[in-house]
This record gives sequence, structure tokens and C-alpha cells, in this order.
Amino acid sequence: MPRVGGFVSQPWQGHTAWLASRRLRSSVAVISAHRHIDASNADTLTEYTLGHLMRCRALILDLHDLDFFGTEGFSALHRVSVCCAHAGIGWALVSGEAVSRVLRIVDPQGLLPGASSVEAATAIVQDSTTVKHRSCRTPTAPWSLVTSNTLADIIIGGTSTDRRP
Repeated sequence: MPRVGGFVSQPWQGHTAWLASRRLRSSVAVISAHRHIDASNADTLTEYTLGHLMRCRALILDLHDLDFFGTEGFSALHRVSVCCAHAGIGWALVSGEAVSRVLRIVDPQGLLPGASSVEAATAIVQDSTTVKHRSCRTPTAPWSLVTSNTLADIIIGGTSTDRRP
């Protein structure tokens, strides 16, 4: 992975994915994923991402280079979103075709903070950090308001009250 700015930390490589982290300035973490995110490594994406948030004010999750993105990857995005909201960290997602295909189904309203490039994502997280400094009660990620029941409704369809135990 070419180094564009900041410093690069230890990458993670599995059978189907490669993850790398770097910093833009000292307070913006950029996590990049390559190849495939599926059931075998979605939890690793979450853990790797959250493990790089120390001393960050913002996160950019760069998934534009993925060849495959399974629905388990969406669950990883949701967990990252919730954790960032709880920590008061603004975040943005750079998605490529594989991720966009899944998001058209599971996030049709476009509630996840998406961007077309790392540069555009940088502007999004800078804006969310500015808003946060004005009012700490303002959530940075609207998706973080989704409950696990609502998330299941989105993925499975219907409402929680429609399903019987």
C-alpha cells in the first residue's frame, strides 16, 4: 500500500483480506481494506478498525478497493458506527462497487456517512468534528441511532413485532 500521508501502522493480512492503517495528520485514522470482507473476516475488520481509534478525532474507513463485500461487512460497519458515536469520533466511509451494491440494499436512504474518495471523506469528518465542538450532544453518525432490532428489520425485512419467537 502506498503511503500517502501520516504514518503507516502494522497491516493485517488473512487468507481473503488485507487491512492497513495510516494517519492523516495526527488525529484522523484511515483504515483501508483490500480483497474480500465476508463472514470469515468481518469481525477482524471491526476489531482492527476499533483498535486504531486511540487518540483519534476522526476515522475514514476506505473500502473502495474491495472485490467482495458480504452482508456481514455491513454488520461490521454498524458496529464501527455505534462505537464511533459512543466515543464521539466522526467517521466516513469510502465505498467502491462491491460495498455500494450491499449498501443499496441495506442502507437505501444513504444514512451511513459515505464519500467518493479519501479527500471527500476528510471534508466530511472535519465537518462532523466542527459540529461536535459546537454541540457535544449532536450525534456524528445518524446510523448510530439504529437499534439492533431495527438493524435486523432492515436486513431481514418486516418489523420486530411481525416476527414471532
